[in-house]
Amino acid sequence: MNIELHEFQLKAVRGLLDELEEARGEFERRGKHQALSLSAPTGSGKTVIMSAMIEAVLDRGHPDGNPSEFPDERSSFLWITDQPQLNTQTIDRMLSHFDRIWFDGIEEIKDSFDREQLEPKKLYFINTQKLGKNGLLVKESDGRQHLFWDTMRNTVKDRPSSVYVVIDEAHRGMAETRKQKSEAKEAGSIVQKFIKGDPSVEMPEVPIIIGVSATPKRFEELIEGTDRRARLVRVNPREALQSGLLKESILLRHSLTPADNEMTLLRSAARRFLMFEKAWRAHHQRSGGPLIKPIMLIQVEDAKQGRHSATDLAEACGVISDVFGGVPAPNVFAHAFEDAKTLNVNGIDLRGLAPADIDDDKDVKVVFFKTALNTGWDCPRAEVMMSFRAAKDPTPITQLVGRMVRTPLRRRVEGPDRGLLNAVDLYLPKYDEKGLDEVVRSLTDEDQVTHTPSKVISVVDLSLNPRLPEEAKECRALLGRLPTYRLDQRRRTSETTRFMKIAGCLQRKPSFDPLVEDATEKARGALTRWLGARLEEKRPEQRFQEAFKRQGRVEVGTRRLDVSDLHAGSAAGSASFNPPHPDEVPEFEEIADRDLISRIDRADRELGRGLARALVKARERAIEIENSGAGNGTYRSAMLEVLALLKSDPDLKRDLNERAGELIVEWAGRHAGDIEALPNGERDDLKMLISPADELVRRVEPTPPPEVIARRRGKSAQRWDKHLYAEADGGYFTYLNGWERTVLDEEFDRSDVVAWFRNQLGADQWRLAVPYYRGEDVHLMYPDLIVFRRSETGLVADILDPHWLKDDAAAKVKGLADYAEEHADAPLGRVEAIAVIDKRIRRLDLSDEQNRSAVRACDTSLEVRACLEGMNLTPGREAEQEPSELRQDSGDEPEHESILD
Repeated sequence: MNIELHEFQLKAVRGLLDELEEARGEFERRGKHQALSLSAPTGSGKTVIMSAMIEAVLDRGHPDGNPSEFPDERSSFLWITDQPQLNTQTIDRMLSHFDRIWFDGIEEIKDSFDREQLEPKKLYFINTQKLGKNGLLVKESDGRQHLFWDTMRNTVKDRPSSVYVVIDEAHRGMAETRKQKSEAKEAGSIVQKFIKGDPSVEMPEVPIIIGVSATPKRFEELIEGTDRRARLVRVNPREALQSGLLKESILLRHSLTPADNEMTLLRSAARRFLMFEKAWRAHHQRSGGPLIKPIMLIQVEDAKQGRHSATDLAEACGVISDVFGGVPAPNVFAHAFEDAKTLNVNGIDLRGLAPADIDDDKDVKVVFFKTALNTGWDCPRAEVMMSFRAAKDPTPITQLVGRMVRTPLRRRVEGPDRGLLNAVDLYLPKYDEKGLDEVVRSLTDEDQVTHTPSKVISVVDLSLNPRLPEEAKECRALLGRLPTYRLDQRRRTSETTRFMKIAGCLQRKPSFDPLVEDATEKARGALTRWLGARLEEKRPEQRFQEAFKRQGRVEVGTRRLDVSDLHAGSAAGSASFNPPHPDEVPEFEEIADRDLISRIDRADRELGRGLARALVKARERAIEIENSGAGNGTYRSAMLEVLALLKSDPDLKRDLNERAGELIVEWAGRHAGDIEALPNGERDDLKMLISPADELVRRVEPTPPPEVIARRRGKSAQRWDKHLYAEADGGYFTYLNGWERTVLDEEFDRSDVVAWFRNQLGADQWRLAVPYYRGEDVHLMYPDLIVFRRSETGLVADILDPHWLKDDAAAKVKGLADYAEEHADAPLGRVEAIAVIDKRIRRLDLSDEQNRSAVRACDTSLEVRACLEGMNLTPGREAEQEPSELRQDSGDEPEHESILD
């Protein structure tokens, strides 16, 4: 592949290949027809996964270099969709993904297609319309020798376990439902001809079919009523989300005021769009990466009474122009209506732009559309969407959002605008709570085609508290100075792979100056030299010499079987399949060069990063020198030596990884100064690769949280005052449990309290995170409350964490103690671990050295409780008793948190 797959994608490829091998075997042994299904949520890269699987079957073999039936030079794939444009888009994507399958290996079947069979080692695309009753491919004519059904029948007959029909079932029009009662009607559908066969055109069942879908439910219905063995490979939605390919959250906004507020929300959406523009420019300047130019989508109503839309396009353009500061440049506005001509709306030109062209258009900022963007279209640059359509059917909305959840950089964005740039904003002025619930259900229900693992939340925007105009600004600045951390998780890779990735980062992209010229080749050369020295060391050994001889020949055995033995029943079977008989005389055939090259390909995958081929070239040069320039057979000898080394040296890969680890340390030290001078994003990515740990705690660069954040107003939310962020009237609506309410009431009794902040993993992603350790594993906790007070030294922040005394209490209180000690010079006041004991609030201030020493002696939650009870503490007021105080939903680990309150 030309792109590096994420671990979850590789796992899916491995699963598909394993299931395909099993399917082939079961069909060949028992004649049992098979149905594989790849189920993956929207945006997780189904096309990438299938591309890698097909490449492995046709050309590459198993991605890990494992022994496999693949590549299979007799294999053919037929990819079926129900829309011609989907074929074109899928082909374009695959051509950009494939590494070694050239264009002539992929063919879109046209009306002129006329072949006896599908060719081996090829991937074909067809849409169902071409096979309908009016399709030329299934009509006899003077110039046509083979109907398409003839082609399929001949292919299946000749290569039954090597022809695969891929049903792209992720789009509409494919499912066969239970309501279809007659078998004749089921067999009459185009797709069912492949699944069940059709005697009327002498079409047999295709033995192995592969379904691709966002949900397995529709594909299961498609094969219902057949005796096919179903084999499901499913992508874990959480793994897809954690990869960074998908936006973390989808924010749904609607008016809480029951009135016509479409243009008000459009104005808000336009302002939000400008925030995205500003944030992407800032990210580009910080990271040195590509500049993302966001797009705002506006879904309008259908045409009415001769107008292009029942929505007032002129008013909408006027509102956006006002927010943008005047009439934008000519190409900023566009539309994707059925009529592609340019529309003049009150002096503003809306040029026609096809959906497939939107993402590549670098001038467009605002696109008006109706429903044309819902299927077969991707635009990761689309960050904000506003819909004027009524809440009659959420399906078009959810289909569209599924097109928008992909991240434009194919990775999660870090930095001060992390929350903004890792989210999609959706404005729905004509949706009430019930309508929003339907959208949320459609986007989160795993049985829905539009399912996405991104978190979906209905939110309201909160600004700095208007009742505390100056204080809020001061508190926000202080909040940005508090040290906070993040946990980087890196998938486990070999040291060899990690070293080569580091070299790629040092070489940088073509548009940037490299830190190390030709770093990738230099890194590969360093490892190749080590392998060459290892080979020279092992060559004299008998084990190597024996392996060298075995690699160059194939042992062929011949068993003599008398005709009389044919009637000996099991004896004949034994004679046919047992290992060589003692009387059998083996013969040896010299292995063909082509088979040697195939073995080197597998060795390349085993060692990784082209090292086997590089070692072959190095050995070829060395052998030529040894033979005084004679080149006959040197390439073959070099291949045999490399294969012999791999077979005779069981510790080779382990020692190679150790050497790669040593080189990482050497290179990191040699280029430390240059690495520090890189832009933040590149520097951080490179440092994460260089660090040997699989999990890294990293202090986040101090930055204040955004001026506007999004929060969900829950149905049981209560109003609170003095919160740093609030709605227009100064109110902040949230639900606090009994402990939190009691602690906050105590704080409000103080005269020096200025404001407070509810610390949580929110939509805008700023939060105070404190690391703590349980054994050797590191985790993050998020203290619940931050209270701002005026002290003798100025404004300070108190960190207050009412936390249930469960198993992790000792680890977390020690983490808070370490944080308080390490950051004593920060604008911190109290750092308190808080619990309710006998209905009384107990506080332990960890900014005090004596208290820190006490908790560091605690190893269990009971010892922490005893510490809280035994210290000379102010007991506080009596706490409310309610089930929520038990804090079973502590919310400290991200996988247990709600993204919003």
